[in-house]
Order: sequence, then C-alpha cells, then structure tokens
Amino acid sequence: MVAALRRWLLIFRIPCALFGVFLFFAVYNRFILNTNLQNLKTSLSILDAATGVGQAEAALLLVDQNLVDEMAKENSSEQSVVVLQYAQGVLASTQKQRPAVDAEVLMAILTDDAVENRSGLLKTMDRFVVGAQNGWRKITLVPRQAFSRTTSSQMDMAQLQEAVRLERLGALKEAAEIYEGLLSSYPKYSGRGLLKLRLGYVYQRSHNVGRAKRLFQEGMRESKEITNVEVAQQMLKALDDIRAKEGRAKKLQQRLAALPAGSERQQVAFELGSLFIQLYAFDKAAGFFFLGAVGHPPGGGVPEKYRQNRRSVRKIPADHPRISKESLGLYGLPPDGGSLQGHRGLRRRGFRL
Repeated sequence: MVAALRRWLLIFRIPCALFGVFLFFAVYNRFILNTNLQNLKTSLSILDAATGVGQAEAALLLVDQNLVDEMAKENSSEQSVVVLQYAQGVLASTQKQRPAVDAEVLMAILTDDAVENRSGLLKTMDRFVVGAQNGWRKITLVPRQAFSRTTSSQMDMAQLQEAVRLERLGALKEAAEIYEGLLSSYPKYSGRGLLKLRLGYVYQRSHNVGRAKRLFQEGMRESKEITNVEVAQQMLKALDDIRAKEGRAKKLQQRLAALPAGSERQQVAFELGSLFIQLYAFDKAAGFFFLGAVGHPPGGGVPEKYRQNRRSVRKIPADHPRISKESLGLYGLPPDGGSLQGHRGLRRRGFRL
C-alpha cells in the first residue's frame, strides 16, 4: 500500500512541478514584469535587426503603445515622449529603405534609462523569465517554419501604404477596410501575420477589443518570426488591462458626478483624463484634462504632479489628428492644437500655464 502510494506520488511529482513553473511564469509576466520596459526592449531588438524601417514595422505597434502610456502618466518624461514620437515618425515613414539607426540609438538610451530604474534582483529575474519565454517561442516556431505552406511576397504596396497613411491620420474605419481587403486578396502573402497584427491594433484603437484579440491571436499563430510572436503576446497582454481600465473609468465618472468643486474633484478629473488616453478615447481625455485644469478651488493652482498632464492637453491634437476641431471646441480647447495661454475661455476662468 505504501509502495503504491509512493509510486503515485512520484508519477504526479512531474506534472505538479511543471504546473508550479507555469504558474510562476504566468504570475511574474502578468504582475511583475514591466510591460513598457519589455516593449522598449522588443522594439530595440527589432530595430537592431532591421536595415530599413520597412523591416521594423512590428516595432511601431509597441512604440505607439508606450507613447500612449507615457503621456498618461502623472509625471511623464518629456524626453521619453519626444524620443517615442520621433521613433513613431521614423517607423511610420513611407520611405521603407530609410535607415532605422537614428531611431535605434535614441530607443537604446531610453531603454537603458528604464533598465536602470529596476532593482538588481528584478533585472536578473526579468532576464531569466524573458530568456525562458524566448526559448519556448523558438521551440514552438520550429515546426511552423519547417512545415509552413508556400508564401509569396506579392502585395499591392500602394494600397498597403494608403492603409498605413489612413491609420496614422486616424481614419481607422477606412484603414481597416483596406487591410481586410488585402488579407482577402493575398492569402499567401508572407507578411500576413504582421498585417493581422496591424489590423488588430486598428481595432484596438477603435474600441473593438474582441476583434482585436482574435486578430492578435491569429497573427501570433501565423507568424514565423519570433519578434512578431513576442509583439502579439505583448499586445494581448495590453488588451487584458483594457477591461479593468474601462471599469475603473466608469466608477470614477460616477464619483466625479457626486463631488463638489475642489481639489478632490480636480484629481479625479485628471485621473480620468489619463485613463481615457490609455483607452484611446482622446476626445474624452482632452475634456477631463480641461475640466481638471479649470476645476481647482478659487485662488488655488494646478498641483505640480499634473503639470505634464496639463501639457498633454496641448499634445493630444498634434499627436492624434483624429480628434475633431468640433470636439476640441466643445471642451474650450484651441482647434489648431496650439498654446492654451492665449485662449480666452481659459483666461476667463483664471487658468495660467
């Protein structure tokens, strides 16, 4: 009886150990691994391997994600915002042969600074976890690379560039239609996995989380490049946070409606502005930033920690042209996205930059 029990314990020891390892990686990846830092590292590895921006398009998704998250921080770094905006401009260029080295150098500096902010133990753990994940990805890609069907480089590049242009201008519906048409017309296109990732990102920005998730999963399954798989997994991780942020935004709006004018109402308004930036609802973000800026108590000012948020009100129209002039007018913001200093509506409320 005892011998039989020992045999069963021995048999179950291996699956129990494997489950423990899986659980460790899942928890570390979800709650401890810094997503923005990992996005920077992945972007840098893509840029390092690319001879031109045409080979580094997957990095654009992560750079966009980091730029949005950085702008949403209470004390965002202007240097980080400028570097990410520059890298975004380089990667979105229609000149696909343009060297990516200048963006790579700046992203390397940004990555090094972010790594320095991690403690020694966490840096070691990060390397271990990410190294193990990449090793597993390489193993799973072997059969896919060995037995994949024949692909083709044939693609309507003029239409693809038009979709990218529309996406950058914020015409998301029109861009999605072109991407969908290209996927249907070129089923053997070798870059199909990356194309699905780009389309998934368009749907993410359009608040169609379900469709975005399916496309990220399909793009991950169809990609034969480890960097594309890593990008897809990180975009899926970002999607997991959206539902939680939507729920928090709903609760904060209810709380805001019940608060009288004062510093607490101002703080909630700024927090809502930051949340809606991360949810790609830039019209709402601009509105709540404006509400926070003019909602301070009589004789009071805007708290120092929201100084960068206040600047973000000006940045949003320039960085995201999809915000309409009409909606900016509703919030009392200058339609040209220029300085708020001369705006009469704000001066009447006693607001100063």
